[in-house]
Amino acid sequence: MHWRVGIVIVPMAFTNLDYLDAFARALSTTAPVKRICLVAPLEVIHARLLRRGIAGGRSEMTAFEQRRSAECVAMHANPAFGEKVDATASRELVAAQIVHMMQDSPPAR
Repeated sequence: MHWRVGIVIVPMAFTNLDYLDAFARALSTTAPVKRICLVAPLEVIHARLLRRGIAGGRSEMTAFEQRRSAECVAMHANPAFGEKVDATASRELVAAQIVHMMQDSPPAR
């Protein structure tokens, strides 16, 4: 059964473009798909990870967090991941930008 709705946002973190393409292809058989990618500079990502680590009782980022965050920032620069939204903006502005993108142009099929 398929319910008709205006927009469904599926928040997912992809860095493997093949996986993203497969997911988008599968979803596009029943619904329009529009790719939107939240991005931030690596320094901002590191600061956020460090704050989370400190809140969890650690004093520094793990080697995995440092390596993986650099990989993700580099991968998400690829236009194939979708239209970019600056994730350093306020939550309200990020949400407004996403809504604007969804209203501005119809999703690709």
